Amino acid sequence: MRFFVSSRTAVPYRRLVAVVERLSLDFRVERWGRWPPSAVADRLGPAAVLLERLVTRDGYTLQEAMAIALPDQALLNARAWNREAAIAEVLAQRASTLLALGRTADAEADVTEARRRLPAISDAAFRSRVDVAVLTAEADLMLPRNPRAAVSAATKAIEIVRQRRDRLRMAQLNLRLAQANIVWGRLPEAQVALNEGIRSFDEERASLNDEGRISTLDESWQLFDTAVLLALRSGDEARAFALSESARSRTLVEAKGNRPRTLAAVQEVMQPGEALIALRQFDTELAIWVIKRDGTEIVRCALTRLDAARLVARRQDEIRHEALTPDASADPFNQIIRPISRQLPGVSKLVVVPDHV
Repeated sequence: MRFFVSSRTAVPYRRLVAVVERLSLDFRVERWGRWPPSAVADRLGPAAVLLERLVTRDGYTLQEAMAIALPDQALLNARAWNREAAIAEVLAQRASTLLALGRTADAEADVTEARRRLPAISDAAFRSRVDVAVLTAEADLMLPRNPRAAVSAATKAIEIVRQRRDRLRMAQLNLRLAQANIVWGRLPEAQVALNEGIRSFDEERASLNDEGRISTLDESWQLFDTAVLLALRSGDEARAFALSESARSRTLVEAKGNRPRTLAAVQEVMQPGEALIALRQFDTELAIWVIKRDGTEIVRCALTRLDAARLVARRQDEIRHEALTPDASADPFNQIIRPISRQLPGVSKLVVVPDHV
């Protein structure tokens, strides 16, 4: 300090202030972290603080943050109560969420801990239920790198669930079994799993009387997507069309009031000069059906589901804001009509059947 007092310039003082400021910042980081919660989040409690941190610091969307925050809070409660079954089940469920967000290492750690805690569950029935959740997470984790292990995990889970006669769970697990067999290259086995899954799914839908419960079946709709893609790969256009039409009936009213038409039945009622364009959107591509009285062609385009949703959103924004230069208007034509232009000579009437994007 004597040096600073005797100095004739302000430079040493500025250096001292900088050192003190850095020490103060280090103290704050050590005490409260680099992202201290806002007053509102702090007042609402630990769950709000976690949710805010995931959105503002880690960059997750609100939906993704909620998918992480809710299991985290449930896990804290389960650990506080020392409930082994609850801890293992939440860990398995959180692992699937983390895996969907690309956090493979964290998902693997959760699955490992959940598997380690299983023997500590004394009740056999509850242990069996948690085992299904762990096997499901293991199948998801092993699918891209070890499809044989994913098939084994899904098969074990199916055997457990079959004894409980849980049709919805059977559908979900058969979807995983089919996906693992496809990655493994066993297409006939994948087809068997898809048929079993779709049968269980249809039986579950037929038993429902409450429209609100249909939203819980969203994951199982992927059975139809996977089956359609498999049929297209094998060149079975009639089966692919039938499965695609079945998947369009997303509500109970549609499912119980309408019977999907076959490809031959659609072609039979069409007139010369007419063409039906049926769209089927998958996660990674778009299938465009060009159906005419004298034949059918299928064109597959590299348009992902996310890109399709963005395309539709851009066009909706232009309509809503009454844009003077609607640039997005050309996108549907370029993505849907232009790829099939060679199939349209002589067509005077065009009918487009959209998909659920």
